[in-house]
Amino acid sequence: MRPRFPHTIHWLAAFSTALLGASCGARSSPSTPSAPSLSLSVALAVTNVKFGTAVPSDFTIMVSGPSTNITIGVTDEGPALVAVTAGGPYTVSASGPAGYTTSVSTDCAGQAVVGRKSCTIELKETPLTCDDTLWNRIYLRDRLRLLSQCQMASGVVADRGIEPDGDLVMEVIPDGAYTSLMRPGNASPDAHNHLVVEVPCQGPTSEASPRVACAQFTGAKVDVPNLGAHIAIAAPWVEDLNHSSWGELHGARLVLLPR
Repeated sequence: MRPRFPHTIHWLAAFSTALLGASCGARSSPSTPSAPSLSLSVALAVTNVKFGTAVPSDFTIMVSGPSTNITIGVTDEGPALVAVTAGGPYTVSASGPAGYTTSVSTDCAGQAVVGRKSCTIELKETPLTCDDTLWNRIYLRDRLRLLSQCQMASGVVADRGIEPDGDLVMEVIPDGAYTSLMRPGNASPDAHNHLVVEVPCQGPTSEASPRVACAQFTGAKVDVPNLGAHIAIAAPWVEDLNHSSWGELHGARLVLLPR
């Protein structure tokens, strides 16, 4: 899968419900509310900048308040129209794939008063950056020839596992725009014509050098992606001189892409 070019997708959440008496995640048939209510229209827009593949249906909208607790699945059929019982505060939020910054319009929070309001939630892909704290935890760094201090890429996970030194090592089939990160050594039997991606300090180890390098590591533990997962990566690009001088993204930060 090739990364999407910069574009903005505008799909609008679709859902019509009577809010009074609705439980979290429940959908009720449209009915006339028994109490005065605010008619709240909720729209959602997603902007992908570089690697992002999310679409609005990957997200969920939540409307909450003293008499409100409802979850709305997003479709492309139009804005959600929600009845919010008047007389108290309410908030609207969205959850979904990581790597997006959320901004909301004024009417996505406030006091519920009788009438109509419109809420717009905008989700924009956050630029992927390298994490120096991961690079600083690499042991025996002199075995690596630095080609770029920070390189971004995306691709599909072909193999992965925690190595005896505690590092998460993945073999990734790079998307077409990033095949140039491969070196001749990536054709070796150990790399299988894949790009190697490594995240340090992800598991226990009894080996002396990585134990010292990862002592008191407080960085994030990465959720090991499934085989076939599409990921975006940011890391120093190196040749591993101890492993056929293959191309590797070492000290990697990962984002799981929805598709």
